[in-house]
Amino acid sequence: MLVVSTLAVTATGVTAFLIYSNTRTMILEVMGGRLMDIARTSVNSMTPQDRQYVRELTEELRKRNIRTKAEILRVKQGKTLEALTGEDSQELMEGEAFQRLVAILRSIKKSTVRVDPQSDGGERESNIKYAYMYIAVDESPDHKKLMFLADADYDTEGFENPIGNYYGVKQKSFIQAIEGAPSAEEDFVEDQWGNWLSAAVPIKDRNGKTIAILGLDYDATGEVNKVRELYYICIISVVAALVLSLIFSYLLASLMSRPIGKLQDGALRVKDRDYETRVDVKTNDELGVLADTFNSMVEEIRAYSDYLQALNASYYRFVPREFLQHLGQESILNIRLGDQIQKEMTVLFSDIRSFTTISESLKPSENFNFLNSYLKRVGPVIRNSRGFIDKYIGDAIMALFPDSPRNAVEAAINMRRELLEFNKYRLENGYIPIDIGVGMHTGVLMLGTIGEEERMESTVIADAVNLASRLEGLTKKMGAHIIVSEDTLRQALEDVQVNYRFMGKVRVKGKTRSVPVYEILDGDAEELVQKKATRKEAFERGVMLYHKRRFDEAEATFLRIYEDVPEDKASLIYLERCRKYARANHEDPVFAESLDDETKRL
Repeated sequence: MLVVSTLAVTATGVTAFLIYSNTRTMILEVMGGRLMDIARTSVNSMTPQDRQYVRELTEELRKRNIRTKAEILRVKQGKTLEALTGEDSQELMEGEAFQRLVAILRSIKKSTVRVDPQSDGGERESNIKYAYMYIAVDESPDHKKLMFLADADYDTEGFENPIGNYYGVKQKSFIQAIEGAPSAEEDFVEDQWGNWLSAAVPIKDRNGKTIAILGLDYDATGEVNKVRELYYICIISVVAALVLSLIFSYLLASLMSRPIGKLQDGALRVKDRDYETRVDVKTNDELGVLADTFNSMVEEIRAYSDYLQALNASYYRFVPREFLQHLGQESILNIRLGDQIQKEMTVLFSDIRSFTTISESLKPSENFNFLNSYLKRVGPVIRNSRGFIDKYIGDAIMALFPDSPRNAVEAAINMRRELLEFNKYRLENGYIPIDIGVGMHTGVLMLGTIGEEERMESTVIADAVNLASRLEGLTKKMGAHIIVSEDTLRQALEDVQVNYRFMGKVRVKGKTRSVPVYEILDGDAEELVQKKATRKEAFERGVMLYHKRRFDEAEATFLRIYEDVPEDKASLIYLERCRKYARANHEDPVFAESLDDETKRL
């Protein structure tokens, strides 16, 4: 369709353009030649006295001009400006010189007449609509401003044109004539009086100097309309050729392209991964063979796609999909050694208490079954809180939460609640219950790949990872299930309300300063959570006393708490430490030496 339509429109358009252009050019050349012939004949018939009149009027006009150079130069193309006073203009137009020039111009119009068939009386009209003379203006050396010397219709009502009017020249022929060369316009001119074809011939003295020009205007309104009609006919011809070629080519192309359209539609569906696509082309030609080949190809693609999906699903079990997304990769195939990104995340470490003791009583296969049954429960909990497991370290889990510390805190709480259900299951089936500790810290870390070209793995490197691991290790020493850093708790409390309590400032390996840590109470049995929350202020006061080494007061505080809540292991551990380090001559290696009363706490 494109080729046929383009050829048809191009051929028709070129032909129409040539017809229009040649016809228009011919009209302009014939009419312009006739106008110049008439003007030359008229100029040649002028007597020496006529030329003397021209010189005299020119001198008078220059003497009586009342316009400044700036006013003259501001006259726009096709516009006029009076140069004389009314009295001077009237005086000159009544003079013998002006009237003689007007008579010459009127004789030119009378010499070219035509019969107007539209007029009732058969009146005769001149082919020349306007005849006039111009002279050059000293203020406009480029001759873009000229002055009227005489006009055949100066006194006709509606066409008054007083002597001496300045005119902003639109016609190139006027400028060429002033410079001494007869000329006709190459195109129709439109001004305030209508559409014209103009020609101008210089009037020269005996020395060959141009003293004025004779201009003739042919009213070309009819010719312009005819040319426009021809233009529209050409446009309609091109449009008709386009429409007919489109209809013809569409009918032809539809017969040929229907099978191709089916193949294309099938290819697009395959592109959108619709591998159930089949193309039904019942022809005995090459397109039919192509359709059968296409169907066979789609079946092979479907089988290979199923294999790749299964393979990718297996890969994602080893490399988290979220890990690829944070590295800006869509597939594990795009991962390169050294890919890395820096981002703030919350790191969660979880570990099963006394796993070594438990595993010693189990066979290797039982150990794997035990771990997998536990991980099947806590893995979805982490994913549901918008986190992902980076790696398993034996019985430990390292998980990352890229969005908000709140997600990590919620995951830890829900892991503890899931553990309660898991232990019910274990007790019902004759297994001993288990316990876990969870540590969390929020900070900037590097997520990337390490290793070498033949063996690499994803990893996270940061101080935040080490601190989260240390906090998980503190859970057993401090009698807590969930311990978080101050950074994690502060950001989490912006989005969610949890029960927590201050556990002290602890010395963490690798840190030069002590780290404030907090216990998240939620996740245990609801009754125990309420008991701990009720005694939060007393517990934190005991922690402050312990860090100030006021062991007797601290011991009394923790003793009361332990007597009220025997299940609170943290109070028991602090109680035992008070008794131990009150009599020891060295500091507690876990806790900081002292705690400033001015420390800001959540």
